[in-house]
Amino acid sequence: MASVTVGTCVALQVVLGIPPWGTILIYTVVTAIYTSIGGIKAVIWTDVFQLIIMTAGMIAILVKSSIDVGGLENVYKFAKDRFDTTDFNADPTIRYQFWSVSIGTITQMLYMTMTQPSMQRIYSVRNMNQARALFVIATPFYVTITVIGVLEGAFLFAYFSEKGCDILEAGIIDNVNAIVPFAVLELFRNQPGLAGLFTACLSSAGLSTLSSCLSSLSAITYEDVIKVNFREMKPYQSTRIAKVFVLFYGSIVMGLSFSMLHIPGSVSAVFQGFMGCMDGPVCALFLLSLMCRRVTTTGISIGLLCGCALVFWLIMGSNFSDVPPYPYLAHGPTDECSVYGNSTDARIENTLEYYYSNVSTMSLTDVPFSTASASSPAPMETVGSSSLLHTIYSITYILFSFIGFCTTICVGLAASLCTKRQDTIDERCLLSFRKHVLNSLFTGSHAGCENNGKRKDCHEDVNFLSTETEL
Repeated sequence: MASVTVGTCVALQVVLGIPPWGTILIYTVVTAIYTSIGGIKAVIWTDVFQLIIMTAGMIAILVKSSIDVGGLENVYKFAKDRFDTTDFNADPTIRYQFWSVSIGTITQMLYMTMTQPSMQRIYSVRNMNQARALFVIATPFYVTITVIGVLEGAFLFAYFSEKGCDILEAGIIDNVNAIVPFAVLELFRNQPGLAGLFTACLSSAGLSTLSSCLSSLSAITYEDVIKVNFREMKPYQSTRIAKVFVLFYGSIVMGLSFSMLHIPGSVSAVFQGFMGCMDGPVCALFLLSLMCRRVTTTGISIGLLCGCALVFWLIMGSNFSDVPPYPYLAHGPTDECSVYGNSTDARIENTLEYYYSNVSTMSLTDVPFSTASASSPAPMETVGSSSLLHTIYSITYILFSFIGFCTTICVGLAASLCTKRQDTIDERCLLSFRKHVLNSLFTGSHAGCENNGKRKDCHEDVNFLSTETEL
């Protein structure tokens, strides 16, 4: 939640000129208040509207940038190296290549179906058919949004290459997270309202994630901590306590967001890196618990801690050691950057003032930029040549989740073999391929459950992931 908030607030600094601490304060307070008042129903309905606004903003950027470049042919002409998907090099220090993006992200996708916000939505529907429909509908949306996000980067690179100015290479912006908002001000400066649409798009992305996770944290705290110790609590008391926990977690997010402002690099890399501490090991915990009878509580706990610790060590080493930053792809031309003025005057905090007052007064002599072309990539430093530790710290963040997953599996199995096995096993908590997959999909064994929509009548077959304390 903190990384999403920071990414949104850095972008809004470019568009609105508001310092990040101000938007962090506003976003966390507003989200915590409406989530605590409205509960899961408010979260889901606001997410629907926010999805529409977010998608509209992203599509607007794609359409306008492709028009200004001169069509899709020119987009591919200027950004064809961004569309290269034929790198099959197995080197784990390469940030984006076929194996890391395909295999390394499997656990990240699995985690999204197992995490509390997803399960909370699954349990909010009436029956198994609706739960399946939820996934069938949501999956194409998720894939589409991801593809649009990838294309957005390539389209904007083509846009600035066609203009003859790579704004990141030229130093006009010094934060990679500011590329898109800077481009929005450039693209829509003659279309009133569209820059505001982008601001709403950013806000929607940040608010939807915050509200979903705050609601989930509050629910799981009440269910697993408060309800267990205070079983006689009345409904109105539990509701009030859940609302207080939303505000409590909102304040924690605010503090973490202020801390994350000082972490360098892309927000996406920081987010996926830190998420790798949990999503891979948690996926391993679920899969081992569901599929392996020999796994013990002690064994899987040891495996989980080892997986989280290893990934956290990699994250801290890659972000705070003296390992050189990973080089970007081949940069675009910078010989036409005079239009943006002196690099020290066109920084993020002066972007709005520049666009509305300084464009027509800049001259070529004001700009000390280089005239490098995009014909060759920036020279890659010999990361890892100095020591083995540097090589380890240079592993791409895309693989962190998968590394945590494999570590938890191996250590969890080994530790379970060395600890005492449970005397009894609840068969409902084990995954049966025949019962839960084949019968469910092809023989309609849950038909009776789905028709009446009552979970208590389907406990043995459907509700084996019950939230009751005993399980």
